[in-house]
Amino acid sequence: MRWIYFAILAVLGIVFWRKDVQLVDLILNANLRWSLAVALFLGGIIVGQLIVGYKPGNNTGRFAFWGVFVAMLLGLLEYSVEWRQKTLIANNETVVLSAASVETVSQHFITMQDGLFETNVKINNMQTKALIDTGASLVLLNYETATAAGIDTDALDYSTPVRTASGLLDIATVTLSEVRVGTHIVAKNVEAAVTPKGLDHSNLLGSSFLSQLDEAVVTKGQIILKQTR
Repeated sequence: MRWIYFAILAVLGIVFWRKDVQLVDLILNANLRWSLAVALFLGGIIVGQLIVGYKPGNNTGRFAFWGVFVAMLLGLLEYSVEWRQKTLIANNETVVLSAASVETVSQHFITMQDGLFETNVKINNMQTKALIDTGASLVLLNYETATAAGIDTDALDYSTPVRTASGLLDIATVTLSEVRVGTHIVAKNVEAAVTPKGLDHSNLLGSSFLSQLDEAVVTKGQIILKQTR
């Protein structure tokens, strides 16, 4: 009987430590259906034997018990997976199984507010906010954000001219070690630009970040960032 307990612990470990919860969900769904079928089959045998006045054997009762037990266990595990998925969605994050493979595709949903797509972002482990700008070529940070992200902004060379909607602007180019949106969308070694001190503007996530993702899908009132791991 000891192997049964090890199997139960293994399944629990998969559910609570695997991030690709939809893959676990598919496995549990398949096993749940089979275990329910087996339990119903064995239960039907027992009921049939009782109807004809035949006392079921010990082995039949034992197998029926374990069939019901496994079905109940998988049902509880299935509930825990659904709970994890709802938690991810509630946190504006979801993890789905790629239709083409068993790779995990992370998705982050950003809802339009006042005509803009703004989201929480971690830059070099510093939490801030930024706008998604598919027309920008780089990640653009204001002076204060760059300083908070650990960049030595006073030592930067603000001599690279760029044309903006407001005219020409001199910026400094840097490389960010990590840009993270949500829990699973991550880009490494991202080219970025820092504006001089005194300019008040929002941070922008441009193509240098978006190009490391699979796609950024713009729908009605929402943008979806997707990245395969």
